Amino acid sequence: MISMLTTTLAGWLARLLGIAVNIVGTPVVLHALGSTRFGIMLISLSIGSWIGLGNAGFGRVVAIITARYDHKSPAFVASVVSHVTRLSAKVYATLFVVCSTLFVLLAPYIDLGPGASYAAEFSTSTIAVFLTMTLWFFLAVFEGVDAGRHELFRLYWFHILSYTVTLILLFTAFRASPSLLLATLLLSSGFLPGNALQAVSVYRRHRTLFTSRRRPMPKLSQAVVIHSLDFTVISIALSVIFQFTTAIVGVIVGPDKIFNLGVFMRVIAAVGGVILTVAVPMSNLIAGKLARRDRAGAIKVAVVTSSLLTASVAVAAIVFDAFGERMMELWLHTPVVYGPAFRIAASLMIFLIAVYAFSSGVAIGFGRRQQVARVHAVMAAGVLPLSYVGFQMFGQAGILIAIDLIMTLGSAAFLLPGATVVRPIPLEGIFRRFGVATRGADRKTGRPPTI
Repeated sequence: MISMLTTTLAGWLARLLGIAVNIVGTPVVLHALGSTRFGIMLISLSIGSWIGLGNAGFGRVVAIITARYDHKSPAFVASVVSHVTRLSAKVYATLFVVCSTLFVLLAPYIDLGPGASYAAEFSTSTIAVFLTMTLWFFLAVFEGVDAGRHELFRLYWFHILSYTVTLILLFTAFRASPSLLLATLLLSSGFLPGNALQAVSVYRRHRTLFTSRRRPMPKLSQAVVIHSLDFTVISIALSVIFQFTTAIVGVIVGPDKIFNLGVFMRVIAAVGGVILTVAVPMSNLIAGKLARRDRAGAIKVAVVTSSLLTASVAVAAIVFDAFGERMMELWLHTPVVYGPAFRIAASLMIFLIAVYAFSSGVAIGFGRRQQVARVHAVMAAGVLPLSYVGFQMFGQAGILIAIDLIMTLGSAAFLLPGATVVRPIPLEGIFRRFGVATRGADRKTGRPPTI
């Protein structure tokens, strides 16, 4: 019980420190770099995040396989983890090279306006984000091993250490020598050293998982990709909605024209982080109660969570609408002016992001994962044209209005009455479809399981 409580507290503390890096670091970086370079950094972060469109979700699959089959056949789990690790390294190395090459070819055509003299820093920072993101995707395989064994407490403590060092560097090394590259790395990748330390720890504790000599299994690769497809689509859609759009507009109109939008999206990132600490456990609780055939309990969890969550964010949205500009000025130590349309759309987004997280979490918890993925795909396809039209009509506020509209429609689609419940496909079924054995393990001989 004490161990579980400690793990939970460590996870919350790691999340809070991650939010603190964003909240504390943003004004520090803004004043050190100036508004023009800060705007360039926001575009660099947004463009760099595009590489998330290639995240295949290998870590999630490793976690599922480890959790389900480690007690049945260690040899089978070792062969899968070894294969997925090699596959992940190849995929993400290729992804980094392709994205970096495309960016280098297109960078000369990006108009930075008043920040044109910082083009070299902009390019270096963007490629650095590509690198850190692909490293994060690869290290997720090691995270998946601990997640499958319910031993993520080490990762939480490593993240606490990593974020603490990031905060120290913000007030020491960065202040002494302000750099666009260093600012980009500190604000976007403060967690990465923690993931690297956790990967080393996993390799030292479970070395045999990564040294299997079995032949590569191409069919397993297909099964892995198919099983992670729904969550990959959701991840890609979120990147498009909240990051891709900002970068596109910044490239078109220049970094100095998206200052309010870029800074507010940093606020939304922090708000989203807090909301996810509620929405993800809620989804898992609902799924767990449904697995025990306790539908009434699942509905109760959804109702209670929705009441508390929507009431809290409604208050936050009202407060932001009334005092948002003053709060932002106190935070950034610089004058902030919002038009009525921007302020109202921003306040509404604070509320809608909670509604979106709740509705998608409930849908996933009730087994509608494929439905949620399809809706996200439609949301991602619609947000760009709507944002363009909105920007032409209302400026930066138009982009927020477009995202608000997309989240409203998406949230409604997640919870449509009478929607078909699509049961998650069991992993065994996927493996059977591709001829990969998964059952009948012999722990003594270590032979791979058979169907």
